[in-house]
Amino acid sequence: MQKWSLSTTSRITISLVAMMLTTLLSAHLLGLVPSERDAILRGRSSLCESIAIQFSVFALRGDQAAMETSLKAIVERNPEIRSVGLRKADGTLVVSTAEHAQAWPTSSVQVSTETQMYVPIFQGSQRWGTVEVCYHSPEYASGAGRFMHPLLALCLFCICSTLLFFGGYLRKVLTQLNPSKVVPQRVRSALDTLSEGLLLLDPQGRIVLANQSFISSTESDANELFGKSASSLPWIDKEDKDPQAEEQHLTQTASPWAEVLADGQTRRGRILAIHSAAGGSRTFSVSASPICDDQGRRRGAIASFEDVSRLEKKKDELSSALQSLRVSSDKIREQNAVLERLATRDPLTNCYNRRSFFEQFDSLWNAAQRYGHKLSAIMVDVDHFKSVNDTHGHSVGDQVLQKVAETLQQTVRDTDIVARYGGEEFAVLMPNTDILDAAVLAERLRKALATMKMPLWSITASLGVSSTSQSPASPQELLDQADKCLYVAKRNGRNQVVRFDQVPTNLVVDDKKKTTRIETPQSRKTIIPFPAVTALISALGYRDPGTAAHSRRVADLCVDVAQGLMSMSNCYVLETAALLHDIGKIGVPDSILLKPGSLTDDEWELMHKHERIGLEIIRASFASEELSQVVENYRRHFDGRDENLGPVGSHIPLGARILAVADAFDSMVTPRSYRAARTREEAFTELRRCAETQFDPQIVERFIQVAKRYKPDTKVPARINKETALGIGQEMERLAEAVDQQDVAGLKMMAGRLSESAARNGAPEIAAKAMELEQAAQRPGDVLGVIQRACELIEYCRATQASYLEQTSAPLTRASR
Repeated sequence: MQKWSLSTTSRITISLVAMMLTTLLSAHLLGLVPSERDAILRGRSSLCESIAIQFSVFALRGDQAAMETSLKAIVERNPEIRSVGLRKADGTLVVSTAEHAQAWPTSSVQVSTETQMYVPIFQGSQRWGTVEVCYHSPEYASGAGRFMHPLLALCLFCICSTLLFFGGYLRKVLTQLNPSKVVPQRVRSALDTLSEGLLLLDPQGRIVLANQSFISSTESDANELFGKSASSLPWIDKEDKDPQAEEQHLTQTASPWAEVLADGQTRRGRILAIHSAAGGSRTFSVSASPICDDQGRRRGAIASFEDVSRLEKKKDELSSALQSLRVSSDKIREQNAVLERLATRDPLTNCYNRRSFFEQFDSLWNAAQRYGHKLSAIMVDVDHFKSVNDTHGHSVGDQVLQKVAETLQQTVRDTDIVARYGGEEFAVLMPNTDILDAAVLAERLRKALATMKMPLWSITASLGVSSTSQSPASPQELLDQADKCLYVAKRNGRNQVVRFDQVPTNLVVDDKKKTTRIETPQSRKTIIPFPAVTALISALGYRDPGTAAHSRRVADLCVDVAQGLMSMSNCYVLETAALLHDIGKIGVPDSILLKPGSLTDDEWELMHKHERIGLEIIRASFASEELSQVVENYRRHFDGRDENLGPVGSHIPLGARILAVADAFDSMVTPRSYRAARTREEAFTELRRCAETQFDPQIVERFIQVAKRYKPDTKVPARINKETALGIGQEMERLAEAVDQQDVAGLKMMAGRLSESAARNGAPEIAAKAMELEQAAQRPGDVLGVIQRACELIEYCRATQASYLEQTSAPLTRASR
């Protein structure tokens, strides 16, 4: 526990008071201090002498009457006189005032006192008598002098007054003194060389010493600092800030040095700012420690001030940049949601597209299997649609499909899912619906389509219905059942609904009006969960967005070519194979996968290994022999050259032959950094040149017929497509997360990948911004610069996405397939 002690000022004050009191008492002993009693006695003696002289005259004349008159006048004019008497030498009282006999003592000792004065009267050399004057007791002083000796009252007054005077005076004077003058010059010079500001404080928190760094950084007047309370400076508390106030000024007790003086515990790293005289402000990291004497008593504190103004400015800029980043990333996220919705919709009909339909189907299938719910599916095919295209053109066919989609979406329930399955075929999923209720809904759909108002003709449709009550083994088998019913409806005259439980079990589907359908034996096939397919293609898109986009385009081409040649389940296997045929590129090094120029022979050899890697991934993930066979054989030449083992010609799986043509076509018409893209006609010519050798000639011709039905999008002048816009947005989300985590290495990698991807996909401005970010990430320590470049890149990508969305506000048109 700390012992109580007087301050230096108090000790000096008490010493000065004691010295003053000693001087006063010494002066009194030497008689240098005037005595009020002596003054009173001298005055009374003088008065008595005057009375005695006057009465001597009256006594010589024997004028007693004059004596009496004079006595009365003297008493009236001098209130301090109680009584006066004239007594002869024989003791006879000659004349006196009325009260003299009672006031005057009868003692024979004639000694004058303060209240009794004896003045002898002589007649010649003989004493005639005595004048007796009786006074009231004297009042030496007013106030405290009435109750104590005047000297004691004077001493007490001097003690009290000088304590107050000397104490206040010393406090005022000592604050004006410069304690640094008593500090050796070498010590002051050493303190002034420190880059940190330094304050020495007394136990009351007043400034005893400030070094030159503190004076310069705070732009203070050195003479005004000394003796001033350190807490009285215009400090601003940067911590525990009241959110309602712009500035939180530091209180006396909240300063770090005040806390140190209170409890003796060191404080470190407190952030304070101070307003300078010039109107600016500086920010400091403040640390304070106690100063103790040899007995451990606290004698003050020392506070150091590290100027962190530049760091705080960068911190504020960083905070502002991060806030801007969050706003931009939120907008990117919103735009991604719009793009993802576009990615799930067929651009012509605004129904779900095939891949989003499969994702929904898989989720509903799993729920139905888990909880025992019913799930039904309807396949819808527009009757004689080919004749509409042939007679009126594809633009009219597009209008018919849009009208059919609109009618289907308006007729089904809110919980039902409508998808454009391909060409003029639509699929409807109905959760919690058995086959009877599904048939009722299908009939309602048929009637609604038949009553559609068209300009010159009417439209009818055939519908096939099946349900999980018919024991399908997989979602694809359920669609196969509905497709089989659709085939029966068309064969029986069209414009009707057929349920699967109404179809003979031994019926063989062979639609002669389509290209011959090639069927595989109807055995239970391995279920391929589409969410797993989506996860793998998303992983590929994260690694190489260009390859993922290529795989999606190839899958679309394969589905269009396979319709009419394969069952729905086999078509689903082919679509999955097309999506995953390049999945092995996940295992290719970035230096080769993302190389902007052409590859060397060794690099091509390494690239070819990705096919084996991809096949292993597919086999391990799905255990589907049909899927593995398509991926394993799509690179085989149709004529079997350079093939020692494996199928040749028509023995190559049909899906593999279709995938080979679609993959080659998309590769030729897609630009690369090391070569320009071929035109569609040039690609068709090359496919025909390689028919009979590399490709199946029948598949080549069918592919060309299907591909010619595609027409370029004319309503969208944007240089980037939907997949590129969505891919950029997804990259920006990941980049924003890396910025939040200040993962500079991750930012550098993402920026490099985005730069190359944007350059390949026709977005050179984004590629340039990404390159700037990559270069900034290579500079060590420049976190703010990296984040600012990242903000610029994200904002530019957001604007690019927004421009694309504005131009695609209307549905994209594409020829019916």
